[in-house]
Amino acid sequence: MLKENLFKDLMFLVVFLLGLLIMFGCGSQVNTDEAVAEKEDSPNMKSSSAESITSEEPLIVYANDFTDEIGPLFEEETGYQVEVIHGGGGEILARVEAEQGNPQWDVIWMDGHASLHSLADRGMFLEGWEPENLSQLSTEGESFLPSTNAYFPTGIHAAATLAYNKDAFTAETAPTTWEEFFQLSDIVGMADPGVAAPAYPVASWFFYDMGMDEAKAMFDETFQENRLRVYPKNGPLGSALVNGEIKAAALQEHNSYGLKLNGENIEIIWPEEGVPGSVRVAAIGEHSENIEIAKAFVEFLLDMETQNQLTQMDDTDSFFTPLAEGATVRPDREVNPNIVVPDVEWASEHEAEIKQWFADRAVQ
Repeated sequence: MLKENLFKDLMFLVVFLLGLLIMFGCGSQVNTDEAVAEKEDSPNMKSSSAESITSEEPLIVYANDFTDEIGPLFEEETGYQVEVIHGGGGEILARVEAEQGNPQWDVIWMDGHASLHSLADRGMFLEGWEPENLSQLSTEGESFLPSTNAYFPTGIHAAATLAYNKDAFTAETAPTTWEEFFQLSDIVGMADPGVAAPAYPVASWFFYDMGMDEAKAMFDETFQENRLRVYPKNGPLGSALVNGEIKAAALQEHNSYGLKLNGENIEIIWPEEGVPGSVRVAAIGEHSENIEIAKAFVEFLLDMETQNQLTQMDDTDSFFTPLAEGATVRPDREVNPNIVVPDVEWASEHEAEIKQWFADRAVQ
């Protein structure tokens, strides 16, 4: 009987101890789960998450203007790192082609939307996304927006004003129309459509407006008579105008205003029939691994305040018409210029043909 009671007491003690172990074990698990939950919701955990975003590879942007300014502005606004790589239009397009197998860019922001339209047709850009501030686009801006949202217009400027050397002409004798410009017996100049980003919009407009055959005949005549010289970019073109090597030029407004601000002996004319325009657009690469930051960058470019910052900078790139509703142009720039552009589908379709045609004939 004593043995039975002793056995029962031992069994009770074992069961009691097992119960305690189970209870404390479950309690430890509950406390651990709560601790994890608290850690995930803690400010320190959020800080770690933010650090992981900002420590990613910087957003890579290929651009031809505002390359020193736009990166710091974006980083200050968002905290995201961005590396802006400068290049001329032809250089950027060549680089994109060379990197097809291993693209090194996230966003392209450059002049000449016909060229980027060609890349969009080849499926290189993110499509179907709508920025939250897309409604800020002006009516003019909306006219340049493709139905696929493959790229987004941010500004337009005169790819060619009619500029002349005042030692060669007076206000009364200077050409005031493009027809008079191309009929001059004096040597005139333009930038190379295959190299300078704004130059293809110039050539494509004349070919579109006049018709391919008539435009080829006109340019052929000027080349054969050695009255038209083609320079790689607008910088050398402007220098040739200033030093008298040429008497007049189809010169990008950034350069023509820059020369005037520097006190050079030139004058600018905005022909009433219009000046060829270059539309600056931004596109996100469909391959990008920084999609969300790229979207933030595009929305930043579309913002009215950003565009106002760009037009008010002490930089010749700031001579352009912003395409965000309410943004304003520089006070020392033509306020309502007549800027004309060819149909983007047409300009995209004929880009290779026109560039090659100039490359075969142009005298530099």
